[in-house]
Amino acid sequence: MKQDCESKAFIRVAEKIKKQFPRLPIIITADGLYVSQKVIQTCTDNGWNYIIRYKEGSASSIAKEYQSLPEKEKIGSEIEYQNQIMFQNTDINLTYYTGKKIKPDEKKETTEFAWIADITITKNNARKIVNAGRNRWKIENQGFNRQKHWRGNIEHAAGMNRHKRTII
Repeated sequence: MKQDCESKAFIRVAEKIKKQFPRLPIIITADGLYVSQKVIQTCTDNGWNYIIRYKEGSASSIAKEYQSLPEKEKIGSEIEYQNQIMFQNTDINLTYYTGKKIKPDEKKETTEFAWIADITITKNNARKIVNAGRNRWKIENQGFNRQKHWRGNIEHAAGMNRHKRTII
C-alpha cells in the first residue's frame, strides 16, 4: 500500500516538475519503494536520470539475472557493477557496494547496498553513484531523524496531529 501511494504521488508530482522546469537536468535519487516500471518509465519519458536504492526482495528478477552473470565489473573489494540488466523490458544498470567499518568495540561491521540506475556505470563514475545513493540515505534518515528528535518535534510528513509541527 505505501509503495503504491508513494509511487503514484511521484508520477503526479513529476508531471508538475516537468511542466515548471522543462529543461532542468534532473537525477532522481529514491529509496527502494520506487523500483517500478512506472517510476522508471516516468523518468525516461521526462529525460531524467535515476539512482534508486535496490533491495533484493523488491524486484527479484534483477538479483536473479545479476547473480547468474559469470563475471561482474569490480572496483577493489567494495564495488561491483553490471550494465544492461533486464527489468520489465527495460535495461537498467546495477551497482553493489560493500562497506566495512570497525565499531568502537573493535568488531567489524559489513553493510551492503545496491542501486539501479539508467546511467551507464564505469570505473570512473561507479563511486559517484555509490556516494549519491548513500547521501540520499543520509539526508532522508539522519537529517529527518535529527529534526524529528532534536527540537523539530516532527511527527510525519503530512501528519495531522495538531499538537506537533508537521513537514509537508
